[in-house]
Amino acid sequence: MFGITGRKGRVGGFISEQTRFVAAGALVTDMAVHFQWGRGSSLVWVTRLADAKPVAGAKIAITDSCTGRLFWQGATDASGRAAVKDVLPPPTSYGNCQYGTDRPLMISARTADDYSFALSTWGNGIQGSDFSMPEGWGFDRTAIHTVFDRTLLR
Repeated sequence: MFGITGRKGRVGGFISEQTRFVAAGALVTDMAVHFQWGRGSSLVWVTRLADAKPVAGAKIAITDSCTGRLFWQGATDASGRAAVKDVLPPPTSYGNCQYGTDRPLMISARTADDYSFALSTWGNGIQGSDFSMPEGWGFDRTAIHTVFDRTLLR
């Protein structure tokens, strides 16, 4: 993990009279950490970014990303997987550190020469809300459709 500070007179397309400092973080790694959070058990698997091959023997730690509380630790097997028994809190995709008890998990993987991590909230991808589709607590699972027949069209 590297901390980067950039100095520019032009920020966001605007030229400024003052020099601006912009801080950012960059994780330079050759490992990808994948996480499937389940109710009875969960799965962590680690692959190399260079060739997508599994990473055997990576040390895995699953923690509360807000408090650092350790829930589970272990290592990946020869196929790059680590099975996690029922020791994690119930799965959630909306947790944060400010409100409630549903907090994101941090899943970290470490080898002798590399480190990477993932957060449980990073799995959002393309969501229904991107297309104004209802989702969340108020979603009604009722499906309604029309059956057309020739007799209806006469």
